[in-house]
Amino acid sequence: MAKDNLGNLFDSVFEIKKDDSPFKEKPLNFFDFLKSKDHMNFQTLTKRQGQIAEFLFGYDATDMFNNQNTLAIICAGKGSGKDTLARFFNSYIAYVLLCMKSPQQYFGLNVFDSIDLMNVAASSGQAQDTFFEALKYFVKKWPWLTDKYKIKSSGITLGQLKYEEDVDAVTLTQNGIKYPNLIRSFSGHSMADTQEGRNILFFVLDELSSFNQDPKSRSGNALKIYRMLRTSANTRFGTKWKGICISYPRYQDDIILQLHDWGKTQLHVYADKAPTWEMKPREMFSKEEFIHEFDAYDDNNQLQHYIYQIPVDFKQDFEADAVNARRMYLCIAPKVESPFIDTVQRNQIADLMDKNLKPLIEFKDYIEDGYIKKKIIGWNLGDRMQKSFVLCIDLGETHCAAGMSMLSREGDIVDVDLVTHWLPDSLESIQVDFENIEEVIDKILDHVKVAAVIFDRWGSQYFIQKYKKRGVYCEAVSLHENDYDNFKVLLFSKKVRLPYDIGLLDEIVNLEIAKNRPSTKTLKDRVDSIITGIKVLMSTKENKKNKRVSELDGEIVGKNIGTDGEDDFVEASMEVNSMEDFNLTERLDVGKF
Repeated sequence: MAKDNLGNLFDSVFEIKKDDSPFKEKPLNFFDFLKSKDHMNFQTLTKRQGQIAEFLFGYDATDMFNNQNTLAIICAGKGSGKDTLARFFNSYIAYVLLCMKSPQQYFGLNVFDSIDLMNVAASSGQAQDTFFEALKYFVKKWPWLTDKYKIKSSGITLGQLKYEEDVDAVTLTQNGIKYPNLIRSFSGHSMADTQEGRNILFFVLDELSSFNQDPKSRSGNALKIYRMLRTSANTRFGTKWKGICISYPRYQDDIILQLHDWGKTQLHVYADKAPTWEMKPREMFSKEEFIHEFDAYDDNNQLQHYIYQIPVDFKQDFEADAVNARRMYLCIAPKVESPFIDTVQRNQIADLMDKNLKPLIEFKDYIEDGYIKKKIIGWNLGDRMQKSFVLCIDLGETHCAAGMSMLSREGDIVDVDLVTHWLPDSLESIQVDFENIEEVIDKILDHVKVAAVIFDRWGSQYFIQKYKKRGVYCEAVSLHENDYDNFKVLLFSKKVRLPYDIGLLDEIVNLEIAKNRPSTKTLKDRVDSIITGIKVLMSTKENKKNKRVSELDGEIVGKNIGTDGEDDFVEASMEVNSMEDFNLTERLDVGKF
């Protein structure tokens, strides 16, 4: 009898110990979770990608928050699968938390505190379209989750959801996902203040090097955002949090390279740097390779000669713009201030200009009452009378010139039919005459078919209001780094026909990469107006569909990388002010680009 009582005592102690487990269901380790048909059903994780997961999570899911390995810094080429991996990490952490009885109790939080998983991107469009739309797709196709919980969609934001509403459902909102147990997965962008006040257990800094890296910026900068997220996670979760910074570098010593070098010296930080085809499964690219040789400075500022064997999928990108291709795919970035057009390409630009392409309009400049003005003295219409044009104006007044261009498109070729500018002289107190610009625009609208008048954002409000009242489609468009990159690729692929213009030639060759933005110490008003027109002409709905993207990465990458899937994701810089938004496709009567 005493023996039976002793046995019962041991059994009761054993039951208490079992009940003390914070898990109601034993979670799979990350690798089994990824391969399981009940979860991600993903079989092609590379050894290099797996090392990141092994560092952050280990092989025992019940102990993964206790290993003190908090951060991974991944400097990898565009299209390397780093976004996909981050989405898997996000889903896996949500899964492990859902296997807990009370994640709040496990982490020592108040029972009503949320636990937040945060993705932060450079722009709201990138955060929403590139990362979270794919994550929502994962959630809707996740068998384990859909078997256990009701999945519902909501047109409101996470912040508008009531605490008591559908506590046992998974709700997909405009800016994120709410799971049971007050687990929230957020989409955010690089305005640091918008991330404050959240209980951040996991964060992704998506394409960190594309964030504003100016430390004086009032709107936040990359380092400030990184420190804010890390501090917030540390404060609430000690060493139990997880984070990942992913990007390819924009210039030497930018933030992803600085963090990578720092991470190499830290015990509980994982850091890796790799070309696209070394991070992503090699079999996803062509077996055929080409040799790319170049000289570049290494991490010790020593000039080295490099030889790479590169999948032929990327050959066109390297031939069109080797400097940009090296930073995007090899993670070898140019100096902070370096030529946007390299020496070899500079010598080619004049040959790419068409001396037979006459300007659509002939102007004569004159000065009157302290203003620089233009008078139309002739038209070179001919066959172009039947064309539809995009008219682009980059305004300037005292210290900057005002540029104007007119562009049209035939098939996959963009014609720059006109490029000119109003050049002020601050020393002589000569300003740009906005009334004269208005007169020139009015005459152009009276003579030829203009589908849209496009301005930059500075000083354009009056013009936009006027031409919209007149029934002309008129908008303001901002240029981003990728728009300049697209221009360069199209130019050297002979997809853009430029008139022979010495001033325009000087603007193009004098562009520099300062930080991660093209700039110049001279003028760039004409080239900016041209790039604006190209951005609009490229952004038709047909063009977006024709840009094959990787289903897994949500990025436009080299040739033949994409896979067929149910969802297409378009690079963030192309989502703003597209012709699809403008509804200009029919007006311009253009085909696929």
